Amino acid sequence: MRLLRSLLFSAAHHNFSFSSHHVPGVSNQLADALSRFNWQEFRRLAPEAQPLPAVVPPELLAELTSPP
Repeated sequence: MRLLRSLLFSAAHHNFSFSSHHVPGVSNQLADALSRFNWQEFRRLAPEAQPLPAVVPPELLAELTSPP
């Protein structure tokens, strides 16, 4: 809950929005491969994915990880 609250406050502060919805595990092979660190399967399913993760700006990361 703490992370969600931080995300919502950061979204409001930095003027962006996000949404989410549940996808059953059997239908979500991409997330399953990522959660299991199965990089070969992930690359097979998403060959267009960036090879390196996106960098989170330090000030945003500090906001997300600081106590409320």
